[in-house]
Amino acid sequence: MTTIPLNLLYSFFCGGCLAACAGSRMEVARPGPAKVRPRHRQPRLGAVPLAYWLRLLRAPLLFAALAVVPAAVYLAAQFPDWSLMYLLDPQRSSGAGPLLWSLGAGLLTGAAVVPGFILGLAVHQRYGGRPLWLALFALGLLYLALSLWALRAGRLSLVGTYADFHAQRWLMRPLFSLAAWRLGDRPFALFYDLVAINLCQVTSIALVARALLTKSEFIVDRPISYWQS
Repeated sequence: MTTIPLNLLYSFFCGGCLAACAGSRMEVARPGPAKVRPRHRQPRLGAVPLAYWLRLLRAPLLFAALAVVPAAVYLAAQFPDWSLMYLLDPQRSSGAGPLLWSLGAGLLTGAAVVPGFILGLAVHQRYGGRPLWLALFALGLLYLALSLWALRAGRLSLVGTYADFHAQRWLMRPLFSLAAWRLGDRPFALFYDLVAINLCQVTSIALVARALLTKSEFIVDRPISYWQS
């Protein structure tokens, strides 16, 4: 996790990864060989009961609420200008107050997990797991390209205020600076926070993905009850 624009893409990507895990578990839960089932008899996502959707969304919602939202709120509150990649001035755009603005940014970032999960399930059900993983790979490349552009443009690698960034950047501090780290300056705090937050993110999504792959209660209410309908 880094800035708000990149975090939205990150959350959508995480939702797609969790959908791939859930889709794989669904394939295991289906009765009989999937290859011999007529295609027109496969259940459609639009026909899934509401209670089943609530069960499916439980894992991605827990991941978003416990891992993504707190981290996004913290980064937006502590480093508001950097979180917006200096595209907007948070002093002018946060009319409702810094706390409410940070909370809104965190909720928006966490909410992006849900459409990624739903769209990923739709792709998995219609085209299978391999096209979904290929789409996620392309999304990851897009995230990497945007991150490299932001680093080169200084929107990730420089820490400061919106005004300083657009005033020849004389007062901006580099994120990757040994001098700033030795002084315990603000870039050091941000770098340390990013390392800690992303380690927690990797651990969290690995645990949720493992639960989706191994715990049938996240997929089916009663053993294959829905797929027999």
